Amino acid sequence: MKDITKVSHLISHGKIANLNDLYEQVSKADIARALNQNPISFTNYRSNNPESFKLSEFIALSKFFNVSLECITTIFANSIDNYSQLSDKQ
Repeated sequence: MKDITKVSHLISHGKIANLNDLYEQVSKADIARALNQNPISFTNYRSNNPESFKLSEFIALSKFFNVSLECITTIFANSIDNYSQLSDKQ
């Protein structure tokens, strides 16, 4: 896993715009562990469905990365927009 401080800085400065950007910096398995979830099921399903996350998970990620809840919700909102645009094209 990359240095969380560096990733936190990227998040808080808007350099990580969506989940794909986040997953380039931190593995899906590490995110799963931060959420106390099974890394395999998280990687296979949840990580690709941003709309399935709960508020408590947003809060856990904001604490894990030590960034505002707003930063995390922005990442997810951008990801939901990206995923819905992709599915509209199919």
